[in-house]
Amino acid sequence: MNTHSWRKSNSGFALSTFIIYVLRQLLALRQSFWFIPTLSILFCAALALASLELDNYFIDKDYPLSAWINNLEPTSAKGLLEVIATAVITITSIAFSITLVVLTTASQQFGPRLLANFIKDRRNQFVLGVFTATFVYCLIILRGVRTDPSASFLPGISVSIALILALFSVFTLIYFFHHIAISIQADTVIRRTSDSLKSDINAFIQQFEDKLFLGSTLVDDQDLHCKQVIHSTECAYVQAINYEGLCILAAKHACVFKLSVRAGHHVIQQSALLEVLVGKDENRSIDVTQEEVENCFIFGSARTSLQDPEFAINQLVELALRALSPGINDPHTAIHCVHALTENFSLIVDKQIARGLLTDDRDALRVITRQPTFDGMLGCAFNQIRQQSLDHNSVQIALLDGFNALLALLFTLKENQSLSHQNADAVIKQGIAVLKRFDKKKLSQLEYESFLSRIDQMRVYAEALSPALSANLRDAIDKAK
Repeated sequence: MNTHSWRKSNSGFALSTFIIYVLRQLLALRQSFWFIPTLSILFCAALALASLELDNYFIDKDYPLSAWINNLEPTSAKGLLEVIATAVITITSIAFSITLVVLTTASQQFGPRLLANFIKDRRNQFVLGVFTATFVYCLIILRGVRTDPSASFLPGISVSIALILALFSVFTLIYFFHHIAISIQADTVIRRTSDSLKSDINAFIQQFEDKLFLGSTLVDDQDLHCKQVIHSTECAYVQAINYEGLCILAAKHACVFKLSVRAGHHVIQQSALLEVLVGKDENRSIDVTQEEVENCFIFGSARTSLQDPEFAINQLVELALRALSPGINDPHTAIHCVHALTENFSLIVDKQIARGLLTDDRDALRVITRQPTFDGMLGCAFNQIRQQSLDHNSVQIALLDGFNALLALLFTLKENQSLSHQNADAVIKQGIAVLKRFDKKKLSQLEYESFLSRIDQMRVYAEALSPALSANLRDAIDKAK
């Protein structure tokens, strides 16, 4: 029985509710458009005050480059600061307008759910932060310049810094135009989304790969019966679950929690969150409160990638589906999405994703989690693309290439690991689903021969990895021919 003991837990899985809450807030800050600009403004405001103090300290003193720094009249310095401030705030409005245009284009072409990827782009935030911070810096320094002949004051160091910031803003504007032109390209969007998915999958694998072990003292969950059901009082998405807190709570009540939901699921009021289980021979009352359980859940209005590996999968799928829509009709982008999904599934195709059984310090079963399966994740990735690609032969061939690549990886690893054939079965079922919707009349002779070579290759892998499904695959191939 595969379990995870909190006595041996790591920070990737054993998160307190408070830490999960902090991580969610940090994620929200990262996705906000104002965070880095606000920090930049505060930094430059502090820099302006510090530079004014420095000018006051070095007044009437010689220091390196003092002759060049102080070669302006206060009136000229004030005019220079006004020009910089005016130019920078104008550039800021232009940059903001361009950003809005990019967000509108991204929403139409790539889908509204990918807007968060553009908003949380730190380079866009950095550019806006440079412009607004330079403007605020110039305003503060302007207040320190005194042009009265009887008490004139030229903050030479501060004005020189303002000039450096202005020059830096010019180069930042050039970089901004380049970055915007690159960021709205489909290949760039797919690559960034794929990288995000790869990070989520690696974190997901880490939760299970190092901390699964066999516990001989555990009670099988079939020997348990439901004593109580805890329902949700929220209408929201489950964004994260504090598994450690649930394990401690179950130990406190000497029971077992069987989760009905996982991160990424949507719940409504009275939806079951978990079942409270006790041994079949136990006839005692259990009083687990609603508040105790819900304190271990983080709810929100949208899904996040914190504990949900299918979140980024859905983003890539949405990109592919929009590319296959009649209004866009861009099969090459869909093929790129298929390649990105195949690359990410190669990370887990040879993994056995077990049901998480969490134990306490005494190896007593406490929480039965609900985890995404390889079959489910594969279906989430390819079902809709397969259904929408019936009129795009190149996309269907790309799907078969991807499935064959995963099967080839499993075939290579078969001699090295005692691996269940479940993952191979899931991949072969996807290939069979493609063949069942195959229409020979829509293919040219060259495309037909290319298609046959793919399905013949899949048949070879099926016979080696999944004899039980090889007969079904042969039937599908015969009908396709």
